[in-house]
Amino acid sequence: MKRVVKSIAKRPITATIAVILLLGAAGLIYVTREKRPTYQVARAERGNVVQEVSVTGKTKSAQTIELAFEKTGKVIRILVAVGDKVERDQSLVELDRGELAAQLLEAQARVEAERARLAELTRGTREEDLEIKRAELEKAEQDLSNEYDDIPDLLTDAYTKSDDAVRTKTAGIFIGSKNTAYKLNFSSCNTEADLAATTLKLTSEFELERWQKELSPITLLSPRSDLENALKNAKIHIAIFKNFLEKTNEALTDGCTINNSSLDTARTNVGTARTNVVTAIGNINNQEQDIATQKLTALKIKNELNLKLAGTLPEQITAQRAVLRQAEASAQLIQTQIGKATLRAPIAGVITKEDVELGKIVSPNSPVVSMISEEALEIETFVPVVDIAKIKIGDKAKVTVDAYGSDAVFEATVVSIDPAETIIEGVATYKTVLHFSEKDDRIKPGFTANIDILTATRENVIAVPQRAVTSKNGGKFVRILVGGEVREIKVETGLRGSDGGMEITKGLTGGEDVITFIKE
Repeated sequence: MKRVVKSIAKRPITATIAVILLLGAAGLIYVTREKRPTYQVARAERGNVVQEVSVTGKTKSAQTIELAFEKTGKVIRILVAVGDKVERDQSLVELDRGELAAQLLEAQARVEAERARLAELTRGTREEDLEIKRAELEKAEQDLSNEYDDIPDLLTDAYTKSDDAVRTKTAGIFIGSKNTAYKLNFSSCNTEADLAATTLKLTSEFELERWQKELSPITLLSPRSDLENALKNAKIHIAIFKNFLEKTNEALTDGCTINNSSLDTARTNVGTARTNVVTAIGNINNQEQDIATQKLTALKIKNELNLKLAGTLPEQITAQRAVLRQAEASAQLIQTQIGKATLRAPIAGVITKEDVELGKIVSPNSPVVSMISEEALEIETFVPVVDIAKIKIGDKAKVTVDAYGSDAVFEATVVSIDPAETIIEGVATYKTVLHFSEKDDRIKPGFTANIDILTATRENVIAVPQRAVTSKNGGKFVRILVGGEVREIKVETGLRGSDGGMEITKGLTGGEDVITFIKE
């Protein structure tokens, strides 16, 4: 009985152990079984890939202008203040222009004179002017004729002075005659002066005779050429007489004769004679000069008359027109300078700065007024070097400003990109300017602008998430699931989208499940 009980008692224990062993084996199999990875995938589908560059910037006036005078001057009027709105061409500051006004009057007077001269040349010479010029010529020729008419008397006077000097004033100094020769009437220790004086005395006597013969045919009716030759010959004759008197004076004033008081009268006579012949030579020279001057005067008037008779040459009219244009240009220049003495607004805008005082002397090109335009605003931003290659002039942008939040979106266009870098906090950036597509009165200078610049778009292309593309050995690859198996496919990529998408230009046909994440 007891054995039966034991047997029955042992059965449940054995079953329990069997179950435990079975469960342990199953757990061991589960634990030791290979884990399978899980995948996150995305479908390669056709769509649009958009690339944008997002930056921030500031709105500012598209035109900030500093105004200065071109020349120095004293300020006499200030017509605006900081904050004033001004219209185009409105006067802002004025300088004293009194001196310029006087210069303008003078220049305008010259213009009128040159214009009248041109009218005279164009019209031609009036008969009254011709008569006046003929009268001038007639008087000039008569004055010239009178100069020639004076020659016979002038020569006679010169001969008389010379004859008196050679014969009368030296009569007591020499003894002898021109037929027997001459010698001094006193003793001289200067042999050279003695010989020269006596020789020239004889020469002068014969020279007087020759001159007298030359003068005998000279009358008022003689040709002008004969009269002119007579003047030239007279100077030659008188020069001989002058030399004779100088040598005689040397003999009279030699060392051995200077103290001989009996010769004082002779010395006085010789001195007077020398003065008279010098005066005669001077009179002849003056007459020749007067004749030459009067000839030129008459010739000038005659040429002027001929020009008037011939009429104005086309070249003269052209030249006078040029003179008139020059005078007009000078007047216009002064008028322009007067205009520049008033500083005017080149655009409509607002005055932002004023550095000027009444009575102050301003320097050239020194800014006195600053203003900004109210007509147009622009956005100035600085694009990092990593993004600048994506942007080009003409790219469109969407803009929001902090003042109105993200609901108010404004359109703008890139209009300029600086070629030189600007370092901001150690980072290379490039100043980029955008213009708003439309004027909007809500936008003011100084707003912070959030800018999304659309740099490129690809439409209806195969795209996958950027994280699905890997690089290896210089190539691009994606992994796809095919029947639960992973396959690696080499692809070529295109545009990288701002939303995380990547254009696939080669390697996929669309519809593939590309692996974006693997969890082991």
